[in-house]
Amino acid sequence: MKLWDHPMSENDFRQCLRIATGATIGFTLCKLFGWNYGVFFTVTPMLLLGMVPVVNLHASRQLIFSAVVCGLEVGILGGLFGSHPVLMTLIA
Repeated sequence: MKLWDHPMSENDFRQCLRIATGATIGFTLCKLFGWNYGVFFTVTPMLLLGMVPVVNLHASRQLIFSAVVCGLEVGILGGLFGSHPVLMTLIA
């Protein structure tokens, strides 16, 4: 099995630093404020900074809008079908 030796370019290194810094800041904020679900605050910056080569206003708006829509969907579905376990299982 041959492993390829690709040296990391400066852009690759900077992207790794951005990902690590974003995850660290998210985790630190979560712990400082005592928020639950620390994985969300750690993984979300990793996904955003790893998938988007340049963080701009459009990418940030998409992330915020998707989080709002997801929260609304979970709240509405949980509120409507929370007392019906069979329906909640079918929806999931």
